[in-house]
Amino acid sequence: MRLSEAIRLGSMMKPQAFGVVYGPDNQSTCALGAAIDAIGCPWTVFHEGCEVSTGRSRGPAKAGAIGILSPREWWPFLQALHQCPACKERAEWLYGMEVIAHLNDWHEWTRERIADFVEAEELMLERRAREAVTEGIEYESARMDVHR
Repeated sequence: MRLSEAIRLGSMMKPQAFGVVYGPDNQSTCALGAAIDAIGCPWTVFHEGCEVSTGRSRGPAKAGAIGILSPREWWPFLQALHQCPACKERAEWLYGMEVIAHLNDWHEWTRERIADFVEAEELMLERRAREAVTEGIEYESARMDVHR
C-alpha cells in the first residue's frame, strides 16, 4: 500500500490531530498517524524527556509522546527529501516524515490534501526509479558492446 493510500484510508477512521501523531486517548491522528492506523502498525510510548522531533520543534518528549517502528522502511517517500509546497521558493528540503508533519501542523492542511501531495511525489519517485533502472540497463548494454 502506498503512503498516500494509507493516509487517505486512515483519515476515514478518526478526526485530525495537530502537533501530535496521536491525540488524547488515541481518538485523533495527524496525517502520518492516519497512515500508521491504516496499516495496523505497532507504536510505542516514549519515555518523558527523551529527544524527539515533531513538525513544530525538536526537544525532550512530553509524557505520552509516541514513537513508530521504522516507517521509513515501508514507504520510500519518507526516505526522500521534499520541499514544502506551501512555503514555495523559501522552503527548506525536508525528509518525508518532516514535510508531512510540517504540512499537518504548520499549514493545517487536511490529511486528504497531504495525501494528494504525497501521491504526486510518490509517482515522481517511481518514475525516477524506472528511469534509473532503464538508464542502468542501457549503460550495461553499451558497456558490454564495447568489450566484445
